Amino acid sequence: MARRWADLGRPDLNPETVEAIGDATEHAYGDRGYPELAEDRDRREIAVLSALAAEGARP
Repeated sequence: MARRWADLGRPDLNPETVEAIGDATEHAYGDRGYPELAEDRDRREIAVLSALAAEGARP
């Protein structure tokens, strides 16, 4: 993973870049905060693990 990160180089986090990242994040997640996003992620992960267990698969 560290090798892949090195491939990214040294991004320039100028104000325009920071704003673009912020705008993209707001567009993707709207007004949902971290706790709500984490709860949704956890609920989905548990659903996947439950489905696997129901089929006899081991996580």
